[in-house]
Amino acid sequence: KYGGEKALYTSEISAPIQNPNVKKVFVLVSGVGTPRNWTHSMKGNSTECCAELMEIFIKVLYPDITVVRIHSDTNILRYDENITFATQELMPCIDSYRDANARGEPYPDEKRIDSTTATRDSLERNEYNPDWRKFVSVTYSFADGSSARTHAIQAALRPYRPTYFHFWQLKTFWHESKITD
Repeated sequence: KYGGEKALYTSEISAPIQNPNVKKVFVLVSGVGTPRNWTHSMKGNSTECCAELMEIFIKVLYPDITVVRIHSDTNILRYDENITFATQELMPCIDSYRDANARGEPYPDEKRIDSTTATRDSLERNEYNPDWRKFVSVTYSFADGSSARTHAIQAALRPYRPTYFHFWQLKTFWHESKITD
């Protein structure tokens, strides 16, 4: 819970930063788009390498954070392709962490089930905790990017009521070396 002086002096804050029992998962979404210059390769307009570098950086500085990279080879500038990406790739990943938390099961990055020794009883699911919203929080951070991508992801994340951080930097500065027109 946020706000008021009371929240500062009690344990009502939902997930304190230094709590060792909090599972921290950083989902890095990367993709490709049609470049401004049609002679350039779409692979050259990809953010996948940037996501790989960010993963290394995060793992070195914050080893307690789990990093999951999801790359989309669909065009990030097309709204319909972003909806497909968000519903078929991004949300199943986030939902799997939510479901594991709500059922008290191992998280997707912790599962190591050997199919030859797994029994029917060991694969049964625990009861689902309907109060998962108290224990799961999502923060969505983006910088620039296509409006089709950001809108599709925002719409898909709506059930999580995410906190948003928007870091704004125009690609125009990179291409044209100017801040304003």
